[in-house]
Amino acid sequence: MSARLTVIGLGKLGLPLAAFYATRGATVCGVDRDERRVRAIVERATIDLDNEQGLRSAIEGLEDGRLSFTTNTAAAVGASDHVIIVVPVIARAHGAVDFTAMESACDAVASNLKPGTTVIIETTLPVGTTRKRLTPLLERSGLTLGRDLFVAFSPERVLVSRIFTDLERYPKIVGGVDASSGARAASFYEAHLKAPVWQVRNTETAEFVKLAETCYRTTSIALANELAMIADAKDIDMLEIIRGANSQPYSNILEPGIGVGGHCLPVYPFLLEESGVDAPLIERGRAINASMGEYGVRRLEAALGGLAGKTVLILGVSFRPGVQETAFSPAFDVRDALVERGARVLACDPLYSDDQLAALGFTPGKIPQPDADAVVLQTAHEQFQPFDPNDFPRAAVVLDGRNVLDRTAIESAGKRYLGIGR
Repeated sequence: MSARLTVIGLGKLGLPLAAFYATRGATVCGVDRDERRVRAIVERATIDLDNEQGLRSAIEGLEDGRLSFTTNTAAAVGASDHVIIVVPVIARAHGAVDFTAMESACDAVASNLKPGTTVIIETTLPVGTTRKRLTPLLERSGLTLGRDLFVAFSPERVLVSRIFTDLERYPKIVGGVDASSGARAASFYEAHLKAPVWQVRNTETAEFVKLAETCYRTTSIALANELAMIADAKDIDMLEIIRGANSQPYSNILEPGIGVGGHCLPVYPFLLEESGVDAPLIERGRAINASMGEYGVRRLEAALGGLAGKTVLILGVSFRPGVQETAFSPAFDVRDALVERGARVLACDPLYSDDQLAALGFTPGKIPQPDADAVVLQTAHEQFQPFDPNDFPRAAVVLDGRNVLDRTAIESAGKRYLGIGR
């Protein structure tokens, strides 16, 4: 008999998870409290289907009733033996953590659990949250933990736009609040994933795995950014430094950039702080990364001899190439720093319409943009490469925030090239 699974939360992660497990033989019901969201999914009208590789074809290929969607949490949970909760825990850039949606989801699940159900949390959490904050909510069901209620944590380790691929690529980490919970959750994943399943000691270990890997990336990027600022001060090309240093096998310096965005790297250090620990190195790394937009604008200001009255075009508002997502995008920091200095700021992004850009607080620009005094590449979309300097005849400076543009071509066109560490 196939597993009967309910996925709570049909966002950019939950919807692909629901479709994926349905393609792997489970009978899945996806639940979201937003009626419009559910209706759009049922009618195949949501753009998320096209932004995520393979999602639309997966859903459209499941016409045998194996995958359904509803706003009725009670009916879905009551008919399932496994529940995955993947609703947001909001970690804001200033540090406040909001558990409202997660706690509400756990309350709704608890009121409809049947004996023997395994509940797995996949949303990234502060260490100790599953055991101390969420399990007590689930126990309001009246079921006994470890006997007829099983609770585990298994962090999502995927990137939006390639979730199906990543689910099969990386080991699935899972830990239970007790041994039986961990074993049941691991058994579910082993039955539906080709990737190895790694059962760790407990939920705290599984929670910390996700925070550790993202904090590693945060501090690694911060090191690259700090070295790049030193390289700028010494008039040295950081890309040469990276090539040279990384020729030694113990060095793996990443490339610097004008900032990091997304739901993970800018905010997960705050989840570690919420865990009740002191992590000065990680916090310093987060702060360095958050400062890079301001740093890039300062370089641009110096090169132009001031920004007041200048028109600056930002290329790219999404935080990641090829993905329509602006969560904590450095484009906002760059825009605000430019406006603060009196610049007229325009932006263009091939993934967003002019109306969408305006809704995000950007004045739409275009390519070519004859009146731009400077251009800032913020997102390395493939549509911006190759870069034609002649599209911006008045621009005196090009700030390559991702170090991907052809410096020779830009300088040959009589423009000044600035990179991060270049």
